[in-house]
Amino acid sequence: MVDHSAPVWAWAAPPFRGPAGTAKRQHQAALDAPRGFETPILLFCRALASYAEQHAARFDGPIGEDYVLGDYWRSMAQATLGLLNGDTGRLDCGSVDAWIRETATAHGVDLDT
Repeated sequence: MVDHSAPVWAWAAPPFRGPAGTAKRQHQAALDAPRGFETPILLFCRALASYAEQHAARFDGPIGEDYVLGDYWRSMAQATLGLLNGDTGRLDCGSVDAWIRETATAHGVDLDT
């Protein structure tokens, strides 16, 4: 569930998935104080998670089972994955990619269709 008392960009913060080191510190720094392109990427992540959670609470089922809204949610997730090919600042794209895919799976969405 989203912790709405946390800063907006931390509502859905993709954790670092690689080994400890400089990349992990940079990724965490981006989560702690996003700047530039990091901000919209993290806001897209927050939006995906929040919308899927709100949908599940309101309609008592995962977004992936909604034959109308599920397709739009999938498109948003796929578009966010596409943006990872551009400038992402200090964010680790592999970690963000994995988080988006895990979030989709958790909400019944297959991103490969």
